[in-house]
Amino acid sequence: MLVRTDLPPGQIAVQASHAAVEAARRFLPPDSDHPHLVLCGVPSAARLLAAADYLFRRSVRHALFREPDRDNEPTALATEPLAGDRRRPLDRFRCLTARDFGPAAGAAP
Repeated sequence: MLVRTDLPPGQIAVQASHAAVEAARRFLPPDSDHPHLVLCGVPSAARLLAAADYLFRRSVRHALFREPDRDNEPTALATEPLAGDRRRPLDRFRCLTARDFGPAAGAAP
């Protein structure tokens, strides 16, 4: 799953959840095992769209979520469940860490 890191921490969580729901609707049969989840980040909407194009060109199915409350801007995407070498296209994306969810640098406590 990819989410924009230029969003506030609470929105990172919300938008990632929206994308996960969309991907589950599209790619998971009701009787499937619970998939693993890896949360990666991209710095902007433009980079998210570039990532979607990159995944499309590598035949990785994904659900791109556009937030209606943000003028339908792209905020996150989730891929179909991937295993083994099928995960390789995601190697280029940075996994999120605790600092991505902390207060913004220089923000008042």
